[in-house]
Amino acid sequence: MAAPGDKRTKPPRLEIRLLGRFEVLRDGEPIPEEAWGRRKTKTLLKVLLTDPGRVFTQDQLIDALFGGENVDKATENLYGRVSQLRRVLEPDLKRGVDSSFILRKGHGYSFSDDSDVRIDVLDFRGGLGDSLTHAEASEWAAAVDRFEDTLSLYRGEFLPEDRYEDWSEEMRRDLRRQYLDSIMELASCYEHLGRLRQSISCCQRVLALEPHRERAICQLMTYQANAGQRDAALNTYTEGERALREYLDVKPSAELRALRDELAEERQSDSLSLDPRRIAVLPLANFSPDPGDEHFAEGMTEELIGSLSKIRDLRVVARTSVMRYKDTRRPISRITRELNVGTLVEGSVRKVDDAVRVSIQLIDGTSEDHLWAEEYDCSYGDLLSTQRDVAEQVARSLQIQLLPDEQRSVSSLPTQSAEAHLLYMKGLRELARGSDLHFENAISFFQRAIAIDPAFARAHAKTAHAVMLLSRSTMSVDSALPRVRESLDRAFALEPQLPEAHAIQGLFRWAFERNSVDAEAAIRQAMRLNPSYVEAHECMRDLLSECGRYAESLAEAREALALSLGLDPDLYCGVGRALIRVGRFEEAMGLFEEGRAIDPDYPWAVGGLAEALERLWRWDDAEGHRKRLLELHPASPLMNSGYVSHLHSRARIEEGLQLVRSLPRDRSNSVYVGFLEGRSFMYARRHHEAIEALSRVAEQHEFGLAHSGWFWINQVRACAHAEIEEYAEAVEYFETAYDEAQSFGVQWTLPICETGIAVVKARAGNREAIPRLIGRFLGQSVELGIPTLLAVLYFADGGLDEGFKWLSTAVDRHAHWPLQYIKVHPWFDPARNDPRFKAVLRRMNLAG
Repeated sequence: MAAPGDKRTKPPRLEIRLLGRFEVLRDGEPIPEEAWGRRKTKTLLKVLLTDPGRVFTQDQLIDALFGGENVDKATENLYGRVSQLRRVLEPDLKRGVDSSFILRKGHGYSFSDDSDVRIDVLDFRGGLGDSLTHAEASEWAAAVDRFEDTLSLYRGEFLPEDRYEDWSEEMRRDLRRQYLDSIMELASCYEHLGRLRQSISCCQRVLALEPHRERAICQLMTYQANAGQRDAALNTYTEGERALREYLDVKPSAELRALRDELAEERQSDSLSLDPRRIAVLPLANFSPDPGDEHFAEGMTEELIGSLSKIRDLRVVARTSVMRYKDTRRPISRITRELNVGTLVEGSVRKVDDAVRVSIQLIDGTSEDHLWAEEYDCSYGDLLSTQRDVAEQVARSLQIQLLPDEQRSVSSLPTQSAEAHLLYMKGLRELARGSDLHFENAISFFQRAIAIDPAFARAHAKTAHAVMLLSRSTMSVDSALPRVRESLDRAFALEPQLPEAHAIQGLFRWAFERNSVDAEAAIRQAMRLNPSYVEAHECMRDLLSECGRYAESLAEAREALALSLGLDPDLYCGVGRALIRVGRFEEAMGLFEEGRAIDPDYPWAVGGLAEALERLWRWDDAEGHRKRLLELHPASPLMNSGYVSHLHSRARIEEGLQLVRSLPRDRSNSVYVGFLEGRSFMYARRHHEAIEALSRVAEQHEFGLAHSGWFWINQVRACAHAEIEEYAEAVEYFETAYDEAQSFGVQWTLPICETGIAVVKARAGNREAIPRLIGRFLGQSVELGIPTLLAVLYFADGGLDEGFKWLSTAVDRHAHWPLQYIKVHPWFDPARNDPRFKAVLRRMNLAG
């Protein structure tokens, strides 16, 4: 309590986020980066927050923050960081001793556990306790709601940017365990509610993070079998067996093998096993006298798919996969086998003037029995309202109890205006066609729909999406930003639980705000609201891949492909790219070939094959595919980028530079072309020209590379400055690249930046930086890219023998950056004249 006359101001209200991304909000506003001063100020707070209320001694804090430094200097630095931290948290604080948050106790410090501060870790643990209490009382619906809300607080692992610090390891491990255990508890709660599809999703989430967890493998197989998915259950066993071998070097348990044998035997005796809650809405037939009314039937089909997708225990086949059955005469049994669905919705629409008749029937895919049928006579304006009753009838027929939020969602209509809905559908078709002109057309249709119905939330959300797509080329970011925000704000105000709005918000958070954690949370909410939303799974796939979470990305890629049923070549390519990232190159090639079976010249399939071949050191085969892409898309900076990178790997630098110079430069691609030019100059050892080219690129903020491209620009600039001995500038650009990558959540590139900083400091005379980093990297050498960086560090420190040992490991694993540029990258120069270097090049088929 304050003494009489004490004029201390009221401390600010703090909210601290430690899960997924470190952030401190002071009175509702994030503390800006520049307020922290040095990084160690932030690290001090993190250490104290590993256990609020605990007193950390000065020695413990010095060891965590300044390990290896002179004790007297480190003590002085600690006092400086404490003082700075207090000023950051309480700008109006007059005396450090009066701090409400950072307390001095004896010879140590603590973060006050009496202060009114929201800390996400504490909220997370408290929420899990409440959830388990509901579950123990068999209050399954309440437990599900509390679990889902609480698990959403886990926006990622504890302080991922401090992943390899000793002081953070125990907390990170404990929180991860609690998170995964709680998802399994949630799966059990869903099972008690009879919602096996969501139990399956929970197990898949766990295995994406920990693929060798045998309990989750066993439970997933059981849920899949009970849902009629025996083939999927057997595939789960195969993947689980691989994971147990790769991660733990053990065989599956006897229990798991027995379950596999039982399911295999059942599969042989049951020729067709279909999941009744996997459902397809066949295109409704147009029985109207006017063939021009076809759009009514298409619109109704689209809305039925959307409405049923709101029921989370259903898996609804994507529209693109069912459109091939338009006007089909194939028998039901064949359609169900081709789509692997247990239930079909089919029907017709007949419009005469303003009167509409909609006929709908629900069919059992195994027996072909009609489970339910109905005819609706309504006016043109009420056409969309039938979706609500159909969704409820389908749920009732399949014995699905709608949760309260699903009931509300199914009952809501996107718009009361059929005319506005028609314009919206036209906008979606334009959006799918993919060019800037089509994006502009889509915006026009969405705006016309909004003019008819200003409360049409989906049209507002899709307007934001189309504007974001334009911002990659013809519209400046400064122009796009307010339009995107305005459209999204309007969509959320009208329909807070709109899946499309949450997914688009995720893209916005990622691309515009550089916040991968909030982006992931938004996309996950979209997937929770609509598990059949293919585009959301695609967004999550790409986000997780960019952040280096490759196993999770692979799981999302497979889910998107499963929902599409294999009609979209891009979804095959998504799985292929994810397989490359986890080092399964031969499997990846099979997926790219599947994509080419649909479209032989699909660019991502051809490019994916080229990348897989390059990772297998099959350079000549890869070059054929790279050249084919240039024949198909000669002016594309992206396709040219792939070929230029290929040429760099083979040390054909001038050839690549000539190709870059032949590319047109306009507003939409000048940044990309400029980056390729700068990187080519750097590998050609024309460092001043590289710096000049990349500096021009860095000034073009109006149009830029998608997502994480900017940190690559700064990494190349840093290397070029280092080669002309401008070490201060090199360190600055590596640190900038590090901060940019961290803001995007691209964790996998952080060790690359740290390696660059250590190498530059060593060349400038600070030899201590490299041994310290080697010590950290040795503890994470199982990661795919770390052996290459260990080789680079040992080479820079004069340890050729150790360096070649790790370089050999990197080649064995077919690692990627910077190994594929071994012939030209300056980091390998210290070892280039050693006879063993030529042997490495021969192993990589790069000796010529």
